[in-house]
Amino acid sequence: MDLWQMEVVVAVADRGGFTEAARRLHVVQSAVSGTVRALEREPGTPLFNRTTPGVSLIRWAEVATLRNRLSRFSWRVWIIRHRM
Repeated sequence: MDLWQMEVVVAVADRGGFTEAARRLHVVQSAVSGTVRALEREPGTPLFNRTTPGVSLIRWAEVATLRNRLSRFSWRVWIIRHRM
């Protein structure tokens, strides 16, 4: 999963839907849907529970997203510390 794909997953999870995620990322909704669809093909399982009010990450995707957020945070801290 590359950085763009992770940003899409995080945006959809945070916003609770594909349209709102697209607005946040300043792209069309079909780009977000296509990215998620491509990611779901890799493991052959969905990333999101799709319901009428919106979407939510399935359990294994929650863990993967949290791990990635922590990794990005650690990377930012490393950059900040090494700029000093």
